[in-house]
Amino acid sequence: MIEPRIKRVLEKDFLKEIGEGHLKNAQITNQNLLQEEYYEELWLEECVFQNVSFTKIKSNEITCKDVLFQECDFTNFDFSNCYMERVEFKNCKLVGSNFSPSVLKNVSFLNSNLQYGNFSLAKLSNVSFKNSKMLECSFNECKFQKCAFQECSLEKVDFFDTSLKD
Repeated sequence: MIEPRIKRVLEKDFLKEIGEGHLKNAQITNQNLLQEEYYEELWLEECVFQNVSFTKIKSNEITCKDVLFQECDFTNFDFSNCYMERVEFKNCKLVGSNFSPSVLKNVSFLNSNLQYGNFSLAKLSNVSFKNSKMLECSFNECKFQKCAFQECSLEKVDFFDTSLKD
């Protein structure tokens, strides 16, 4: 993955910086959003988010390119119809998150909690899951291309109608 190019650090009110739903070249740390925010489209590019809670953000369409999420909370987050390219999730909480149907290219989940996550109908290309909790995740009718599950708990994971061959 290409490291994000960071030009500025936003400490407070980063949602005001998003404005029309586009944030580029930013580093956001230690943010806990208390009120719900809605964006028709949310575009995050070349950003680093550390210890940020996204549980109150809602969007119909999400695009992430060259983004790093570290220790972020996405509990029950709706990523449906999102597009992600060169994105890393490290030590993130994604319990109950919905990625159906989304496109994920060159995405990695490292030491993250994805329990009860839904990836049904998603297209995953060069996606890596490593040291992650994946209890009862759903990968129904997914399209996999060069995906890897390393040292993950895959208890009760559903791969119905998904080819596990490369």
